[in-house]
Parts: sequence; structure tokens; C-alpha cells
Amino acid sequence: MAKVTLQQVADKVGVSAMTVSYVLRGGGRIGRLTRERVLLAATELGYHPRPGLWSERRRRMRCAALLTCCDRQANYLPPDLLCGIQQALDPHEIVLAMGTLPINQPSSMTALPRVLGEDLADGLLINCSHPIPGHLTQAISTGRTPAVWMNCKLDSDCVYPDDRAAARALTRELLARGHRRLLYIADEAAPGAFAREHASELEKLAGFSEEVSVAGLLPQVFQSGRAEAGGESPERLRALLASPGRPTALVANNASAARLAVATCELLGLHAPADLAIHAFTLWSDGQMGHGVQQHTAPLLEMGRRAAEMLLAKVERPGVKQAALGVPYVAVKQEKPLRCMAAGVG
Repeated sequence: MAKVTLQQVADKVGVSAMTVSYVLRGGGRIGRLTRERVLLAATELGYHPRPGLWSERRRRMRCAALLTCCDRQANYLPPDLLCGIQQALDPHEIVLAMGTLPINQPSSMTALPRVLGEDLADGLLINCSHPIPGHLTQAISTGRTPAVWMNCKLDSDCVYPDDRAAARALTRELLARGHRRLLYIADEAAPGAFAREHASELEKLAGFSEEVSVAGLLPQVFQSGRAEAGGESPERLRALLASPGRPTALVANNASAARLAVATCELLGLHAPADLAIHAFTLWSDGQMGHGVQQHTAPLLEMGRRAAEMLLAKVERPGVKQAALGVPYVAVKQEKPLRCMAAGVG
């Protein structure tokens, strides 16, 4: 049986062979109805592109799929991250589809998203900050669709906020300013619960502890949270900040921890940065936190853009691993100078 040609598909639809080629390759500005008629005719006639053009067939969909976790605690998709992704995809006229990873379902193929078993997208962006079951990781890594991980630190093919580097740099800065009594405030701290939190929280704590230890000091950590989960009470924090040898600098792992620190200082009549320095890692600049708190925001917009750009590179060269990319935090401009222990000024 003779092989079906592009011209035969074009004749059936009543368009040019060039139009058929554009549709099948995903190029050109072809109307939706014409595109559907061409694809239907190609299917009915049994048209198949010549071998070796698998990557071209994949690109014709011009679609990237963003997979998130269906678990509420593991699924966080901030608007800035989405905007960054879209900024990178829009110039290429690639649409973004959404799907979920059933991390709490049994390891059966029926629990896998369709996009992992069918050619529904040119590439995958995986946004899951918590560990996912092995069968899902295996399905993604062995599938034909190129994938890039976000908010996850792997050996390759991933983009993540460089939490450890940010915490180390901040801690070094505080030590260089003369601070020797540093307190790290974690919003969730029970050993079991804390380990289940976003990987970023573990990375920040590790970075802080490493730099403090290098300086020959003992890392001091206040772990807030419910008592039954191993957290310490607000009264304990007040006692720490009211003691004669109170910390001179506080490092909060997130906005919630920073608000706890600010509220405790207000109760004690302490003011930042005049009486002590307060630094907070936040997802975005929080104007309600006050000028006394130096905020370091997660690079969400840049991370989304970089992840989408990495995915575009993987779609072009599916077999080539992309180097893992840590995106640095951004310090929000502060109106007042940081507290400097060596100079004794606020």
C-alpha cells in the first residue's frame, strides 16, 4: 500500500500542502477549525510523518503541562511563579496546561495523570516541594516527555530557590557585623513535622547552622508550634528575648515566624533595628511587617522563568540533562540601616 503524502491530506481538506505541514509541525497561524480538519484528515487517511521526526511531532502541540501535588500541604503555587513561567512561554506561543500528582494514592497506573502516559504535552514542569512516591518519580523520569522540577533540589533538570546559600550569606553578614548571639526562629519545629515541611525550611536551617558552627558558636533555634507537635511556647520566646544575654539578631524562616518575633519584641518594648536586628525569609515583600524587619524574598518570578526556559531547552534536546539551577534570594530595600554591633548603631 502506497504511503500517504502531505499533498493527499491537503487535497482532502482543500488546503495547501504547506498548510498541512504547518499544522502537523505546530507552526504558522492556522485557524482552529482548519487545524482540526487537517488533523482529522491525517488520521482518517493514516498519514504518518517519516521516522526520526518524533521531536517535531511533539512540538506541534505547543503545550507545556504544569503538575502540582494534590495534597494541600505539599501544593503551593504562588502567582509570581506562574507569571514567570508564562513570561517565558508566551514568546514561543506555548500554552500552559494544569494537572495534579496523586501523591496519596496507591502505586497503580490508574492513579497516574494522563499526561504521563500519553503524548499530551511537549514538556512537564513538576512543582512539588515535598517528597513524592517512587512510582510517580519513576514514571516521570522514564517517560518520553521531558520534565523539569521546581522547588526541588536534584542533581539535574531542576530549578529551586537557593535557600541554603541565602541563609549562609545572611548569617555570615550578621557575624561580620559583630553579632554573636543569633537566634533562628522556625515556624514549625517538631522533628517529625519539621522534616515533612517544605525542603526550603530544612535548607535554610542548615545554612544558618553551618555558618554559626564555622564561627565557633552553638546554633540557637526556637521552634514555634503546637506543644503536642514538639513546638515551644510564645512564653519561652519572650523569656529568651527578655534575658540579660538575649539574642542581638533574629533570623525568621518565614513571614509567620517574623510576625511572632515582631509581636514578642513589641510586648517587651524592644524595637528593630535599634535594639536587635530582625531578618525574615519571605515569599514576597510584606509591607505590614514594618520597616524594622529586613526581608529576603524568594525569587519566585525568576524561578518560574528559569524553569520554563530550562524546559524549552529540554524539549529541543530531550536526552541532554540540564544543570541544576539555584536562584538567589532578593533583599528588599530597607529605609533604615541594618544594626551593626561593631559600631553600636541602629
